[in-house]
Amino acid sequence: MRKRFFVFAVFFASFAALTSCTSAPVAFDETLPDEAMATIYWFGNNPRPVAYNGINVNWRLRGHFLGFINTYNPIKIPAGHTTFEITGRSVMSDGFGGRTTWNWNQFTFSFYFSEGGSYTIFIPMGSVIINEGKSVARRAMLTSFSPQWN
Repeated sequence: MRKRFFVFAVFFASFAALTSCTSAPVAFDETLPDEAMATIYWFGNNPRPVAYNGINVNWRLRGHFLGFINTYNPIKIPAGHTTFEITGRSVMSDGFGGRTTWNWNQFTFSFYFSEGGSYTIFIPMGSVIINEGKSVARRAMLTSFSPQWN
């Protein structure tokens, strides 16, 4: 029984590692070299970007692996001053049956993304956070944006 569980655990871990890393990045402009691009890791799929520098986008973002593990969605964009517009909602459960929902309706934020840089954008609760590299750790935070919630 233990051997069967161990084999299943190894298979599951290998499958999770492979499927979470194999998504090809969305490239906004495939004609630019990688040195002129910035890589954005959009963490999760809701809220999601609906416009990039005023251009409507419909990027396919994966949300969760197996329903509970958030995924990093790589997006390559030209480096420079960038404005994103997001729409969707974020939800936080308090663990006791209560929850708070933030509805993001065409919220815009801007940031300067450096050439060759990599960043993570994630939206926990009521703030948009931009981190350096592929990380959601607090120590990697570069900036955050919060709308005026009513």
